[in-house]
Amino acid sequence: YLPNTPDEYNFEVRTAGGSEVETFRLDLDGGAGVTYAVVLSGLLGGGGYPLTMRAYAPSGNRINGDIVTTIEPQDELVPKTFLLRGNYPNPFNPRTNIQFDLPEAAEVGVRVTDLLGREMLSVPAQQFAAGTNLSIPIDASELASGIYIYRVEARAARDNHVATGTMTLIK
Repeated sequence: YLPNTPDEYNFEVRTAGGSEVETFRLDLDGGAGVTYAVVLSGLLGGGGYPLTMRAYAPSGNRINGDIVTTIEPQDELVPKTFLLRGNYPNPFNPRTNIQFDLPEAAEVGVRVTDLLGREMLSVPAQQFAAGTNLSIPIDASELASGIYIYRVEARAARDNHVATGTMTLIK
C-alpha cells in the first residue's frame, strides 16, 4: 500500500540473490492523499517475464496509471555484490557445482577442507566475467563420505571476495 501524493513510483523486482529482474514505474495522476494497493503478479520463466503490475483504489476500482516496464533477461544482469549461492546438488555423489554471482570480472578459485581444517581438494583459479549464477564444478570422487567446508576466493581488479559454505558428500 502506498499513499498517493500524486507522484511517480518505481518498483524493482529482484531475485532472492538480489539481482534485478524487472523495474516498473507507475505514474498516478490525481487522488492526492488516497492510499492505493499495488499488486505485482506473474512468474519468471522461459524466454519471457510475464510480470504485471496493477494499482487499485480503496473502492476496489483499478487505477489506470501509466505503467512502464523495462525487461532484461536475468542472465544478462550484472549483480551489485558478490554472492555465494551454495553448491548444488547437496548432498552429492561425487560431483557438485558451487554457484555464485560476481559484480565484476575476477579470478575465482576453490579450496575444500575437512572439518579439522586440512585441505582436501583445490580447484585452481579460473577467470570469470561478471554475471549471475556462475559455477565451478567440483569432482570429489577421491574423497571419503563426510561434511566438507569450501572456500571460494574471487580476486578482481577493485575488490577481493571470500565466502565459505559446507557440502555433504555421500557415497
